[in-house]
Amino acid sequence: MDLDIRKELLRLLKEDEEFRYAVMGLLGISDLKSSVDNLVKALTELKDIVARQGEEIGELRKTVELLSKSFEETRKAVEALVKSHDELKKIVETLSEDVRRHGEVIIVMQTSIEKLTSSVTALGYRYGLFTEEAFRESIKYLVSDLLKVYEVRRWTYYDSDGVVFGHPLGH
Repeated sequence: MDLDIRKELLRLLKEDEEFRYAVMGLLGISDLKSSVDNLVKALTELKDIVARQGEEIGELRKTVELLSKSFEETRKAVEALVKSHDELKKIVETLSEDVRRHGEVIIVMQTSIEKLTSSVTALGYRYGLFTEEAFRESIKYLVSDLLKVYEVRRWTYYDSDGVVFGHPLGH
């Protein structure tokens, strides 16, 4: 008899929709079906959220790539500036050394000019005005012919105030 009841139950479940729903209600299947439907709905919503997040991650990846490129360009620019700074620093050091050496040369030249002035003055006092023409020709030879830097010319000036000799010289 148990076998007959089973067959009848199976037949009713297959053929009688009302009976089937009644059994489902007793067994809590409708609650289970409702829960499964809710889970399917939640999974669909999660799938949509994951898809949106995937798009957002893609956009973030693009932004990170752009930032990486920008950072690399900035890094290269900073390296170029550092290199330029180092080169300019070397140039400034070289120029500073050149200025120092030129200063030393100027001091030596200034001392030489002072000695030359002193010698010329001494020669002028020693030989006086009578050897002025010979002295002038010697200086002309030194400055114009040997050094070839300046041109020596004779220049005459009438000392009407007597500054050189203490009284005006006549023409």
